[in-house]
Amino acid sequence: MLPEAEYGNVEYKLKLNPARVESLASQLRYRLREGDGIAVYYLGVRDDGTPVGISDENLAESLRVLSRVAELADAVVVSKRALHIKGRRVYEVILRERALLPREEVCVIAVGNVDAGKTTLIASLVTGECDDGSGRLLPYVSRFPHEVKYGRTSSVARVLLGFSADGNVVNHVLPPDDEAEVARHSSKAIRFIDIGGHERYLRTAARGFMSSLADYAMYVISYPQALALERYPMAREHLGLVIVFNLPFFIVFTKRDLVQSEEMADEAVEKLSSIIRRFKYIPIRVRDAKEPIESLARLTLRRFVPIFEVSNVTREGHDQLLRYLSSLPRRSSLEREVTKAFLMYVDEIWTPKGQGLVVGGLVLRGRVRRGEEVLMGPLDDGSWRLVRARSLRVHDVNVRSAHAGQYVTIALDGLEREEIRKGMALLSKDSKPLNIRSFSAKVWILHHPTTIREGYQTVAHIHAVRWPVVFDSIESDRGDRVLRTGDIGNVTLRFHPGRSEVSSGRPWHIEAGMRLLLRDGRCRAVGVVQAVAG
Repeated sequence: MLPEAEYGNVEYKLKLNPARVESLASQLRYRLREGDGIAVYYLGVRDDGTPVGISDENLAESLRVLSRVAELADAVVVSKRALHIKGRRVYEVILRERALLPREEVCVIAVGNVDAGKTTLIASLVTGECDDGSGRLLPYVSRFPHEVKYGRTSSVARVLLGFSADGNVVNHVLPPDDEAEVARHSSKAIRFIDIGGHERYLRTAARGFMSSLADYAMYVISYPQALALERYPMAREHLGLVIVFNLPFFIVFTKRDLVQSEEMADEAVEKLSSIIRRFKYIPIRVRDAKEPIESLARLTLRRFVPIFEVSNVTREGHDQLLRYLSSLPRRSSLEREVTKAFLMYVDEIWTPKGQGLVVGGLVLRGRVRRGEEVLMGPLDDGSWRLVRARSLRVHDVNVRSAHAGQYVTIALDGLEREEIRKGMALLSKDSKPLNIRSFSAKVWILHHPTTIREGYQTVAHIHAVRWPVVFDSIESDRGDRVLRTGDIGNVTLRFHPGRSEVSSGRPWHIEAGMRLLLRDGRCRAVGVVQAVAG
């Protein structure tokens, strides 16, 4: 073994002395800081790395001491194992800083038509309170006064619903809108993404959908909307997005208290169920508390679609829905990306008084640390800027680092507000930034009233990037150079210059394999980026 280093998160000990608990706790805190919350102890090893082994008696005593030390240092032992090195038995103990954040977090995006009750449903789940039918709970979720006044979500809101280890909702015994306290007391959390359901705000909703990389969708619909789905284009569009991107989902019927008869409820549920069956999904209507809800949560990953019926005024059906949410398994694999180079897209920008520039986004790869310098860009002229992450917050908790899979807000030094746009990327400074002006993609045209030809312009959504693109070349699967509704083809798309100083097209950092949504007033298409070019 290598000699023990002064810096880092590894500590060697022959054995632990119970008389030195306080100093050992101080030492452990240092190793935890060095390891971003993780420390590794080897018992039975000298400081120079020589394994001498440890007896059963000394091991038992050392582990008892280490438990007391961990308690004082606000840490927990996460694993212990015996190792045999050069014929000597040593013991490896891994400790983790006691969580300030939930151990497991599942992202659920709420989709559906305006007036379906998405925001009110989230607010009632989080607060444990009943709505009055006129939006009393909206201020718990809505970000702007006009959203509360008119009852329409125009932005993307993020709300944390926390569960204790025994499945109880921690928001109900804490200030429900104190995200930091909810995060600290939660063993598991649901991160709700609430997007607008009105067509006027579809551009913002599309960005929220594409940038969230949600684990599941919660499709919210009222009984009257389901009975007349043909009159609600946004209800159909949101459901279509969930299906074409193959996102596991569940359905929540709201306004149960307004149902005039069971026949009406049955008709509404069956009409929506018949639609999703066409796409090889299996609807399961949850009727009472005896349903095996925990099993349903796992089945959601296998094209089963649980259907819940709730009232936000009486909270009927909420207990079943909360049990289901607490059982949902994490689907995203972003945590596996933590060892790669840092990448994050900016999907929110703030300039709070006294804090300068703050950006928010989901970390897609790697890790960013407080005080670290990272690259940000491309700016409108195609350049990149070195900026410093002055501070980091996850769920309103100050953290030393944020890793893949976490939504983080970063206070930045080195750029002014007018220099940045949503959709710009943050990269580790040793990464190779990409200034992509055109790219090839495989696309599926979901809807277009006529024919798409070369030169057609629409708007592309790629993660948090939202920018006009031009069809430079088209080759449909039929072999011709046009696309119509239902067609699949290979296309080359070029970013429009917009207000950029670069006449050849405003560059963005995008990568092969990223999902693509094309949308304007006439066109709906989805696809995957296949190759990129500067």
